[in-house]
Amino acid sequence: IRQVMNWAREMLRRQERARRTQEARRDPVRLELLKRNLEELGIPDPKNRLAISLAYFSRDAIVEGVGIFKSLKELGTLPATADPGPYLGGIIRRVYARMELERISENCLSSASD
Repeated sequence: IRQVMNWAREMLRRQERARRTQEARRDPVRLELLKRNLEELGIPDPKNRLAISLAYFSRDAIVEGVGIFKSLKELGTLPATADPGPYLGGIIRRVYARMELERISENCLSSASD
């Protein structure tokens, strides 16, 4: 019974995570921000697939990631063999992960000092 209960909890957790992901990807502000920047950067995005997949990440991570990508492009330090869409996606993912870890650290430190 305990295994079934744990399995059921895990399924509910996964469904909730999937729901939040779908909801985030429908955020019109994030989608528009991504579409505009992808076009400006000259990154092809047929059927908005890249924009939709990256809309999962926070607006702050998107803005910072696009800024990093633009800077690398302007400085000519983007790898010549890099596919721009996935490269931008990797930057945004890493920025988001860093922001998440920073938030977790801040919360842990504030909890420890209470």
